[in-house]
Amino acid sequence: MRIVLGALIAVLMVVATAPSSGTVAAKTYITLTPDSGPTGSAVQVAGFGFADGDVRIALVHLDSVESGFVDELPEEHLVTLADAVAVVSGEIEGAVILPGASDFTWGKQVDILVIQEDPPTSDTRFFVAKATFDLTRLRELPSAGTGPAVGQDDSIWLVAALAIGGALLALAGLRLQATKG
Repeated sequence: MRIVLGALIAVLMVVATAPSSGTVAAKTYITLTPDSGPTGSAVQVAGFGFADGDVRIALVHLDSVESGFVDELPEEHLVTLADAVAVVSGEIEGAVILPGASDFTWGKQVDILVIQEDPPTSDTRFFVAKATFDLTRLRELPSAGTGPAVGQDDSIWLVAALAIGGALLALAGLRLQATKG
């Protein structure tokens, strides 16, 4: 009798604690690697629990957008860092570069968002997952001599590069002409 009662209790415990397939939902989250650093940092964004489709990775003031399903986003305060990152089996992965100091007007912490438009699991317009990035210092982009900072007009770099290239070709031509004649 004890064996039968013990087996019955074991079966009831397994049935009671086993999750039903209709009620288990994967928790959606994102992680940042690293989760702190200066402006201009390269940040790896990874996450899980998204519906298949494209997402957008954006930067926004700390706590200006809630995680979850939302109908509206403060588009005027969002800085899009990457578009159309394909979601595969609910997982996302993408690398972004934070703006340089001249384009950064916020405090010591910002939220990096992964935004999915028109999520199939809700009637809302957006699904948002967020993680906080801690700024350690403001740094201008780019490092010396590598190009313009984010948001700056880069046509001056092209003109300068073409002018230097032309001057070097002209100098090489004059030197070649002087050695022949």
